[in-house]
Amino acid sequence: MRKHGSKPTELRFEPPKPSPPSTTIPKPKTETIRRAITNWIATVVIKSGFCSLDAKFKAALNINPISANLKAELDAKNFPLTAHATVTEKRTGKWTITDGNVIYTVYNEDERLTFYKCHNEAGLNALSSVVKSIIKRSTGDGVILFPAGMFYTEEKTASTFYNQVQETLMPVLKQTTSHIIVCTGVDSARDQIALAIDKTGIIAKGRKFYTAPGED
Repeated sequence: MRKHGSKPTELRFEPPKPSPPSTTIPKPKTETIRRAITNWIATVVIKSGFCSLDAKFKAALNINPISANLKAELDAKNFPLTAHATVTEKRTGKWTITDGNVIYTVYNEDERLTFYKCHNEAGLNALSSVVKSIIKRSTGDGVILFPAGMFYTEEKTASTFYNQVQETLMPVLKQTTSHIIVCTGVDSARDQIALAIDKTGIIAKGRKFYTAPGED
């Protein structure tokens, strides 16, 4: 789910789960990751930064600049826009609302219109502050799971934002002697990538969906 920059609202700690026996000898880094996963897991749920409207407002997404009716609905949901905001249809069921430096992405999902704030800078700040907080109150190795698609790079490939994510996390993770892995995601208009990062940088990447032919 693409939920962008906001204040964390919930932390859930789950008990360790036993690891199934393996018939192969893992590489040192794989073994370290396995040990971390069998220790504590913190799941970060970020609930603000998105809202949902009835699909009846879909017609308003074809009006430029933004219609007064849709603007009023979003203002009431704490998604303020100026009267100069513009809407662009990216593909069937997906739109982008641009208002100066503010960008909202809209998806038609299950007969609802879901609006997401795309504030990467706020997302990096949330990433850093939440990880710092968890490290201070936890001991031992562990994994911190953030929402997939926490960051959005629009038409640029997701890889253009990898370095900013790892450079934000590495100094924080180096503050502890424990081995902590942080998992989060970077979405672009073309792909959706999950990242696993520890104090050395990115240790694993995975694509959620296959891209179309000719795309990165």
